[in-house]
Amino acid sequence: MAQQDKFIDLNAYKTKKKIPFNVGIIIFGIIFFYLIVTIILYLTSPHITSYEVREGSILNDYEYTGLAIREEMIVESEGDGYINYYTSEGSKVSAASNVYTLSNEKMEHTEASGDAAAVELSEGDLNQIVLKTQKFNETFQDEQFHNTYNLRTNIDSVMLGIQNQTRINELDSIIASGNSAGLRLCASPRDGIIIYSVDGLEGITKDTLTPDLLNKTDYQKTELLNNQKITAGSPAYKLVTNEKWSVAIEIDKEFSAELSEMNSVKVRFLKDDEYLWANVSVVSKDDHYYGILSFNNSMVRYAEERYLDLELILEDETGLKIPKTAKVEKEFFLVPEEYVTVGGNSKEAGVIRKKRNGSTEFVKATVYAQKDGKSYIASEELKKGDTLLCEDSNDTMALNEKGTLEGVYNINRGYAVFRQINILAESEEYYIVEENTSYGLTNYDRIALDGKGIKEDEVVFR
Repeated sequence: MAQQDKFIDLNAYKTKKKIPFNVGIIIFGIIFFYLIVTIILYLTSPHITSYEVREGSILNDYEYTGLAIREEMIVESEGDGYINYYTSEGSKVSAASNVYTLSNEKMEHTEASGDAAAVELSEGDLNQIVLKTQKFNETFQDEQFHNTYNLRTNIDSVMLGIQNQTRINELDSIIASGNSAGLRLCASPRDGIIIYSVDGLEGITKDTLTPDLLNKTDYQKTELLNNQKITAGSPAYKLVTNEKWSVAIEIDKEFSAELSEMNSVKVRFLKDDEYLWANVSVVSKDDHYYGILSFNNSMVRYAEERYLDLELILEDETGLKIPKTAKVEKEFFLVPEEYVTVGGNSKEAGVIRKKRNGSTEFVKATVYAQKDGKSYIASEELKKGDTLLCEDSNDTMALNEKGTLEGVYNINRGYAVFRQINILAESEEYYIVEENTSYGLTNYDRIALDGKGIKEDEVVFR
């Protein structure tokens, strides 16, 4: 029995092992918890698709073939004979100045002088051709191959002017030599721009327009040439007697309503890629609508053309291009501009608010815009019904009026910041907005592609 009492239960003396403190496990747990929270926030938060703002342009244009309307008169030949012109086409002549000669026989010597091979080019003539060729090279595009024909026309006009001058010099020589028997000089009845062609449309006006007149398919023009035999009373040349001119285009009813609201429009002439501003009016006749584009200058540039291919540029704006889906509207408090002041040494804009105890305090506020004498301000400290004090006059007002501004949400820093936009032009999908405005956008800013449902200062996930 004594030996049994000495039996010791060793299990009773076993001690529990302590789990050692491990900092790494705690850090891992914190990181794991942060990742779980981040994933949950990402899955439950709205996902914002960003858009990078870039410079762009919107061009709203329409192409037409127009009918030129001018004040024109046909000058008839004073007699029978062979006609030779004494003045270059497209030049301005004064009343009583010599325009052409009539002779009983062809002037072979003068005709030979018109041969391009016999014409000697001066340095000035060569410079004209070089400049026209250089301009063509600088602006040529494969899709505008028709400009190649314009280059040829421009060079031909230079050569024709040289040939005409040579012809005039030889006529002067014949007259001066006294060998001008049978040669009759004929003068202009009035001043104007001289044109050596007729087409039967010299008398048209905006009141006599018809759809057929604007169709150039069957158009024919008669060129009046040197050494051509003519009879008394037949057309000798044409004078354009007024610098003011117009171009008529046929338009549909819908566009006529839009064009009627415009005072002027920018026009590009496809012949030489020149731009002019035209005054606009609309004429309706027999269920047809015509746009009348009136010009006060550059008539001589196109005096030889009856039909002109042109482009109406209704909008041509360059700025920052943003999608329409990004645009939002935000409310601001409206206060007269004189209520906005600068607080203390901070030089920050704000307003003076009256407290209930009669004292005043300066409240910092951001001025987003100023329109019609009022400032659009925003501040977290201001609320509807606050009483504001005008520092200069001690007048007061209740802060109640609100207005809205158009803008987008800038997300450069990962949270939404309202930025005002000033829309210059628009297409079906995009706006062109002004660049570098106060509290506006700059090139390469990132904005929310869809501004709906976003709040100011909201953290966004891109």
